[in-house]
Amino acid sequence: MNEHVTAFENEVKANLKGAALTATLDLIAHLAANEIYPDPNDHNWFKYKGEMIFFFMGKSSIYTSNFDLDYAPGMEKDENLEQYVLASVNKCAKHKGCIDLPGYDRVLFGQTFEKLCRSTMCLKFPPAKNLPFVKKIADIRKYTIDNMPELKRDLRADINSTLDYHLKTPAHQFVDFLFENYEVKRGEDKTWYASKDGKELKIEAKDGVWIPHTETEGEWIPNKLVLTTPSGEEIENPIVEEVREKI
Repeated sequence: MNEHVTAFENEVKANLKGAALTATLDLIAHLAANEIYPDPNDHNWFKYKGEMIFFFMGKSSIYTSNFDLDYAPGMEKDENLEQYVLASVNKCAKHKGCIDLPGYDRVLFGQTFEKLCRSTMCLKFPPAKNLPFVKKIADIRKYTIDNMPELKRDLRADINSTLDYHLKTPAHQFVDFLFENYEVKRGEDKTWYASKDGKELKIEAKDGVWIPHTETEGEWIPNKLVLTTPSGEEIENPIVEEVREKI
């Protein structure tokens, strides 16, 4: 991944200067040292084990992916970190056509926030004084990913490797729902099963396929997550609130 880090550093050097550049390069080095690397094919996202953590946006902001945040075991309480995080929550802006409306409830250092954007936090960065806080957020998220139950991490990995960005957050929310309410087991070829009270759900992360109609024309069926209910109904890209009563 070193070549991707270097490429991203070169991009940063072309757009920032002075203290802003120094702080940003410091952050990139910290992330790389913790195996959190830029994915050049996925909108400037920095990822760890396929999980999105930060999205670098322009010259002044970094967006996080969608996640709760709390201290890792052994980490000392930091009131300044908490204030920075709680001041950075990113409310759902109700973008036209956004499938994530009306946003997501997240818990940050014990405080619940309702209807946040799929990017839980918008971190104003630089100035350099915020650099230690951004590093700690990355460290906490890395710890959480490393300590996620293996089955849950594997199901999320199937989703992360299959779905487009705008579909991942609702899919992750659905995974949270499954693990909170069902017994989940792995099948084959990105297929999973969730059972409860004698009923079984089937979950498939399906790659897109091209369906030809003629030699020159056809239809592209995009990547998707498919839920099959106990009644046999197939639901594409399930959203928890929309499918709760059907399963």
